[in-house]
Amino acid sequence: MFRAVCSSFRQDISVFRAVCSSFRQDISVLCAVCSSFRQDISVLCAVCSSFCQDISVLCAVCSSFRQDISVFRAVCSSFRQDISVLCAVCSSFRLHVIRNRLVLYHFFVRLRQIFLASYFFLSLRSLRSLRFVPHIWRIFIQNWYYSIFL
Repeated sequence: MFRAVCSSFRQDISVFRAVCSSFRQDISVLCAVCSSFRQDISVLCAVCSSFCQDISVLCAVCSSFRQDISVFRAVCSSFRQDISVLCAVCSSFRLHVIRNRLVLYHFFVRLRQIFLASYFFLSLRSLRSLRFVPHIWRIFIQNWYYSIFL
């Protein structure tokens, strides 16, 4: 009986050892799984950190792009103002040129009239007097002469 009890105890011990060995194997598998999970978590954290850095770089790039766009808009607005000022200056210059042309035209018309009147009166002087010109023509010529010179 003692032998049977010892034999049964030995079997229980071997079963217990097998269970403990299996438990140890399960624990080592569990540790390996946990280690792998920890590595996966650290990789995931590194990926998330890299993603956050990429997002912050992207935000900085977008902010810089927005600033560049606002500077470009300001430059375009300034350019539009410069163009409008240039157009106003050109328009004013055109008006001055037209006005000067009109003044010169009137000056030359007046000068031509003066030369024509002088020529006419010099030719009349050659007649020695206006006595030979009819009275109505004399009045017309005198009025025309005074309208040119006054």
